[in-house]
Amino acid sequence: KDHKGRYRLAISVADICDPQPTVHSVLRLPVNDQTWEVKFKESDKVKIELDPGKGKAEIAAPDPQTLWQQLLDDGGLAVSDGQVVQWAQQEEKIELEMKEDGTIKLRSPLPVLEVTATDASQNSTTVTASPPADHH
Repeated sequence: KDHKGRYRLAISVADICDPQPTVHSVLRLPVNDQTWEVKFKESDKVKIELDPGKGKAEIAAPDPQTLWQQLLDDGGLAVSDGQVVQWAQQEEKIELEMKEDGTIKLRSPLPVLEVTATDASQNSTTVTASPPADHH
């Protein structure tokens, strides 16, 4: 099986003062960059298609309106440590599909993982990471 473009998310945070900081991880999507004409479809499978050039979005999910609102609130798709992303480079359009095993199949320009950690005192730090541009 070809594992090219396959990434397992390794998300860890260390804080001297707080052993359990709150961690919020998001696979960034340009959902808040423009106004979208959104088409919702109820489906057992989660599929997100964004065409920034046309301003069109298609959201398929068991509850597509709630998923779209979460995407807007988070600025992308919330992900977790250990989750696998299968990425293939594609210009312009973004296609994301959630597989039954939790793997995210993504076709997009260079993806960005954004991780924000917040400690008990509400101090917050955000870091981003992308795969090397030559590994697609």
